[in-house]
Amino acid sequence: MKLSVNLGAWNSVFAVPCDIVDKHLKLCGPTALKTLLIILRHGGTYIDTGKIADTLGLTDDDILEAIRYWVDVGVLNWDENALFPIKQSDSAPQKSDSDSSVSSVPEKIVKPISSNVSLITTSHVKPSAAEAAKRAHDHPEIQFLLSEAQNRLGGLLTPSDTSTLVYLYDWAGLPVDIILMVLEFCRSIGKTSMRFIEKEAIRWADRGIDTHEKAERYITEMTHAYEMEGQVKSAFGIYQRNLSAREKEYISRWTNEFHFDVRMIKLAYERAVDRTSKLSFPYINSILKSWFEKGFTDPAQAAGEVSPAQTVKKDDASFDLEEFERSGSKMLQID
Repeated sequence: MKLSVNLGAWNSVFAVPCDIVDKHLKLCGPTALKTLLIILRHGGTYIDTGKIADTLGLTDDDILEAIRYWVDVGVLNWDENALFPIKQSDSAPQKSDSDSSVSSVPEKIVKPISSNVSLITTSHVKPSAAEAAKRAHDHPEIQFLLSEAQNRLGGLLTPSDTSTLVYLYDWAGLPVDIILMVLEFCRSIGKTSMRFIEKEAIRWADRGIDTHEKAERYITEMTHAYEMEGQVKSAFGIYQRNLSAREKEYISRWTNEFHFDVRMIKLAYERAVDRTSKLSFPYINSILKSWFEKGFTDPAQAAGEVSPAQTVKKDDASFDLEEFERSGSKMLQID
């Protein structure tokens, strides 16, 4: 008896190796994963990298990089114009007597590194996507870092993101929990690009921030700084650009050294614009410095350029007026 079997969408299926899900799904990145799925979909036929690029809305170089990733991690072999899976025996690493009891770690990694930022920033050596994936496979703490980073950033990590996070752990010498605190801080201020996260993490390493206590203290300081910068930008009408490093230094001085709030800063801004018809941080700084040296702490004092010693309570003013009237009446009687 002949039976017709109709499995609907299952009539057209292709296999995905279990290792892809078990070992690489967290690390491979969306472009690499999508590229591999298309390659597997066209198994036994020809596929053009340009067509894959068009399908995914990427460039041909992006697709070639994704293929190289799978070659580097030992999933595919690339022989001229042919792609084929690597045999398990071919992909198994050969262990020597010297590394039988030691995990494979690049020789250039010495952890922890000095917190001197010049050491960190001048090396510019990051692991390749394959090296980062292998590090995560061999070390649970790195795998945890990448998994948590992905959860906290709310999206799949690219191979470049993975390399950067492994770099921060290996070369910058930051513990996993501190790197995750960097991620949380960056997310709290709306800066979730990996480039910004990398720069911020290196800044932490440079300052020796390697404990929860140090990190919490720094986060408190920086959160206040970002809040003040936002308030000053709004008060100055700066909406279309970021503040320069020099402008941030001015704001830090006004708030941390002069201890002025945004009301005083805004008043100084208005005074500067009235006199010069333009926004000038140096001019505003000169006004605020003058007020600080005069001891002004309230906008009312600064608005009238009244010194604190001349500011009297209402009751005191009434007493002085009554005394003046009594003195005046005595003078009239003498005359």
